[in-house]
Amino acid sequence: MNWKLLNHDMPLFAVADNRCPRCGKGNADRLKSSSFELFKYLVFDERSDRLFVVSRRVKIHRGPNGYHDYSFPYQTVGFVVDQIIVLPGGDDGEKKKELRRMDGNLDGMSFFIGAKGHGFVVVPNEDNYNGHVEPNCIYFTDSHQLTPRPWSKKKVSCGGHDIGIFNYENSTFSPCYYPRDLQSARKMNPAPTWFTPSSSFLSSVA
Repeated sequence: MNWKLLNHDMPLFAVADNRCPRCGKGNADRLKSSSFELFKYLVFDERSDRLFVVSRRVKIHRGPNGYHDYSFPYQTVGFVVDQIIVLPGGDDGEKKKELRRMDGNLDGMSFFIGAKGHGFVVVPNEDNYNGHVEPNCIYFTDSHQLTPRPWSKKKVSCGGHDIGIFNYENSTFSPCYYPRDLQSARKMNPAPTWFTPSSSFLSSVA
């Protein structure tokens, strides 16, 4: 069984709605003049007992009323990761917290984030993922806040399409099974989501 997420022959649990048109060049051009929105995720690494805040920057288009216009595609354009550091208490005994930026790498970890405001961590060199998951990368799927609501899914041509791999070392994107370019993107309903296999299952297929 091949778990390499860059392999386009690998099956994923997602459905593409082939009846819907691609986002198209016109929509991709319109996105260039769009605004940005920030989404944050809590990611906890049980092995090292470290807690991180992942900030995701998404380019979106807003209509004249200021609300998100779902007729134009949105796309993730960058990430920033900070570790939450708990400092010893001062004279008052109250512990203080600060954010410490992860500059240039994720200490060999790989982060997985998606619809909800939290994610999980794997360490490729230690979790039987070596060669299948790239270290220092963020694997992401659509944000729940941006995925079109059930009552509007038939009215939009995009949604569920914002999935990919972000290399935190060199700030580059690569596709994760589905294409990243908006001209080729299709609406996917339901949006892709991550399945987290147990360590015993991974051992059985390694």
